[in-house]
Amino acid sequence: MTYETYIIRSIVSRKPIELEYIPETLIGQAKKNKVLYVLGLNDSRIRKTEAWMELEMRRIVQRKSIIEASELAEKLGIRILVIKTLKPFNYVPDDVDILVIDDEDLRSFVNALLKRGYFIRKKGTSEITLRRIVSNTFVDLDIHTKMGAGPYEYLDKYYLWQRRVYRKLDGESIATPNDVDELLITVAHAILKEFTVTLADIMHVISSASFDRKVIYEATLQAKHVGLSKSLRYLLNLAYQTYVYSFKIRKQCRVDAPNFPHKVPILVIINAYLENLRHRFKMQGLKPIKELLKAPSSKGIATLLRYVGI
Repeated sequence: MTYETYIIRSIVSRKPIELEYIPETLIGQAKKNKVLYVLGLNDSRIRKTEAWMELEMRRIVQRKSIIEASELAEKLGIRILVIKTLKPFNYVPDDVDILVIDDEDLRSFVNALLKRGYFIRKKGTSEITLRRIVSNTFVDLDIHTKMGAGPYEYLDKYYLWQRRVYRKLDGESIATPNDVDELLITVAHAILKEFTVTLADIMHVISSASFDRKVIYEATLQAKHVGLSKSLRYLLNLAYQTYVYSFKIRKQCRVDAPNFPHKVPILVIINAYLENLRHRFKMQGLKPIKELLKAPSSKGIATLLRYVGI
């Protein structure tokens, strides 16, 4: 079996990894795919590693920072959503993603965070990353003004805000997208921005299906209304293929083992963008075209150009 198979089987079954000895390369693979933390919850050997203990420390700091940022935003009357962070499985992201709904509030929100010990780590086309050093680790807040790849906005943030829910985090209410929209955000981020699917993305699909099958069904319907049906279909198929291979469910049918992080085929990316562009063109006219014309200088499109070897 591949390392990906051992990892998926352990997480889904909630059992230790089926190996007498856990190689460093497997630890590295799990970390690269952003599932090392949840993997360690099932295996005491993983929990003893320095990499896992660092994630545990960062998780504590991240949760406190989410609550602090949410309380600060409420105090200032600023509307924010915590996105791509509170997933349907135990997940420790590289950074906490926060979406500011009203563009004019960005400066006030960032300045307030700077007064609380954060510093600016980097600035992007539509986001700014703040960092704070806490308890021998760090927490990064990725503050976004749109859901997109560079200047291209693939999901309307006002749509997400109208459909928001409040989740409890250590007793505090945190504004987040609902389960369906959170899945679609994961899909769009993987296919339209990163052009790469991680095991964390696969686990998002599997966990959603395990906890509430209606989420997958409703996401399939909703994806058609926001121009993400092709992207969602690709991720669902990849998750199914990964699950089937990992548990050898269909022994009669040959299913190849996907490698992760999984590079999304260029035709899938093009078709996904065309669908999203058509949807937005109907709703917003030339706006998405203008965003694409600005895109070559963005990180996302630069990644795409490198992808095709340009």
